[in-house]
Amino acid sequence: MKKILDLSLVIVCLLCSCNDNKNKDKEGLMGIPVDIEQDASLPLSAIAEEIKAIELEMTDESLVNPDRIQRVLISDDIIVVLEMFKALIFNENGEFLRSIGRRGQGPGEFTFGLANVAIDKKNKYLFLNTYSKIICYDLDGKFIKEWQDEMSASNGGINTIPDINFINDELWVFVNNLGIDSIGFFNRSVIYKLNHELQITGSVPVQDAYSEQRLSEMVYGYMDYLLRKDTSVFFYYANLSYEGNTPSKIVLRDTLYSLNSNRIFPELKLDFKNNGVDGNGKTFIRIENIYRSSRYIFADYMSVKDGRVVHQFCHDTKTGTSHNIIYK
Repeated sequence: MKKILDLSLVIVCLLCSCNDNKNKDKEGLMGIPVDIEQDASLPLSAIAEEIKAIELEMTDESLVNPDRIQRVLISDDIIVVLEMFKALIFNENGEFLRSIGRRGQGPGEFTFGLANVAIDKKNKYLFLNTYSKIICYDLDGKFIKEWQDEMSASNGGINTIPDINFINDELWVFVNNLGIDSIGFFNRSVIYKLNHELQITGSVPVQDAYSEQRLSEMVYGYMDYLLRKDTSVFFYYANLSYEGNTPSKIVLRDTLYSLNSNRIFPELKLDFKNNGVDGNGKTFIRIENIYRSSRYIFADYMSVKDGRVVHQFCHDTKTGTSHNIIYK
């Protein structure tokens, strides 16, 4: 949930039964057909077990700008509303506690805005993702330390950090590195695991691709790429663009991956008609995200064949039914 309506926070607890054996191919990869022409509304009550509204306290220091909300994070006894340049902390009853984060170029400060937030409940740490580095605070707002991916940066190229998540007592950090070397243009992506001291404890290679043409990762800082379902971890990253073409050639990434033993494995894929390619051979589907709960599979995507049309997709693995909602 990334929106606050009428100053209330909506918490949705998704149902937890599932049946993942349907629609699997001979390799065991689940294929989910997507009908982009369908426009079927989906009541929230159909996928929610419980809906709870929490009114957030509004003060001069805690005014929420809906246009700048990046994330809303719920954790036991606190609620974090992440805006572009600050994290607003509320208790479980919606009472405002404090604001964390400040703009600048020194330690504990940032210049490019915030992409995501994660919480270490055990050590009571808050991690802010600033696209270029991770800043760690305690829950009282005191700066602890920060982390940058010096290893990838030393190899050349430009680093971005599209997403972070705190999973299984470790901070998972997705880093994307674009650049050029003696071989050509490269796109290197890796997932790091960090302990609460922000020391690297492991890594998962995602991609190490070269091309004669400049590569562009179509990442969105406000999206979730590292996702958790119980103790399982899932990963999705967006479309890949070869910028040398006019217009750019888009490679559709339609697969959600699971992570296990420091490797990524295909979990499921979205099946678009003709693989999302129009009659002129151009990819007109732009997937922004694929994510799942125990029972439901969700996706946000755009179709740009006849203008820009925004879609939200939901598939029920238990009943086999799907809903494709169109926002024009």
